[in-house]
Amino acid sequence: KENKNDSTLLRYFLIFRLAGCNIAIMKRFLPLLMLAGFLFGQDTMRSTNGTVFIGKYLSIDDQQVFWLPSDDIREHRFPLTSIDFIRLANGKLVDLRTQKEKDEEAERIAEKEIKILAEKVREAERLLAEKKKEACDKLKKMTIGVVPFKNDIYGYTEEFRDTLRSWCYTVITTPVLKHLTENNINLDEINDYDLWTVQDDLSLDGIFHGYLYVINVSKSPEPTITVNPNPSNETKSYHMSDFRGSDGWGSVYIREALPKTSYLGSFATGLGKGIAEGIRSGIILNAYKEAEEASGTWLMATIFSIDEKTGEKSFLLKNERIRKLE
Repeated sequence: KENKNDSTLLRYFLIFRLAGCNIAIMKRFLPLLMLAGFLFGQDTMRSTNGTVFIGKYLSIDDQQVFWLPSDDIREHRFPLTSIDFIRLANGKLVDLRTQKEKDEEAERIAEKEIKILAEKVREAERLLAEKKKEACDKLKKMTIGVVPFKNDIYGYTEEFRDTLRSWCYTVITTPVLKHLTENNINLDEINDYDLWTVQDDLSLDGIFHGYLYVINVSKSPEPTITVNPNPSNETKSYHMSDFRGSDGWGSVYIREALPKTSYLGSFATGLGKGIAEGIRSGIILNAYKEAEEASGTWLMATIFSIDEKTGEKSFLLKNERIRKLE
């Protein structure tokens, strides 16, 4: 402890000795040293007329700057319009814009970004339109024949034809009917070979035909289906139990009237009896629920085309619901 005290005394002696020898020089540098210590850690503010203020920046509003001078403990206020800049001790500048000016600037930036985005959207739309036109021009070169669908008293043939045209295909019906008439082919008796022949004779890229029918789905706990494949024939009503196979799933009803649940039957295959029965009960309940939503009279359609090379039938729609009639 005595050694420590001795070294401290020696250090103070050397410092005072040095100061005593250079007192004249230290007097010259003392104001500069005091000013450097004074400026260190202070904010700087300059007015529009060039006056520089040293102190502490407090805050700002839309009309004035709140400032604490280094030589005063009272807060000073300066008109915002009279200040050129305020630089903080860390070197950052204070944003002197009013809130209105900030909002206007943000608005200008937003408008600029919107214009840029709108231009990008227009360019994307232009490119898309070019692609669509290019695709449409190719499809226009394809000629599709449509034979009026059997039992169509609902105008669906025309809707189907117009849909193909909206996709840019060249669709014909009258030349097809003319060819069938000239070859004594009855529409009610037309077969796949007749369609294949028409397609070949008229050099068509495709030909479509099909038939419509109506089903009535009841709301009863055990739903029934009334099928009317031909308006001129007698309608037949089927009880849900009539469609239950050995697996008890009622798969025909579910497939035809409620296609969304058709895959669930196969899902339970191979499961334990208890699990399978639980799933079966859930499916039947779900079928009843959907039967309530699907109840009513539905227009059904089966539409197909004939392959121009093989003559084979390819289904576009197969026993699909087209629209609810009532």
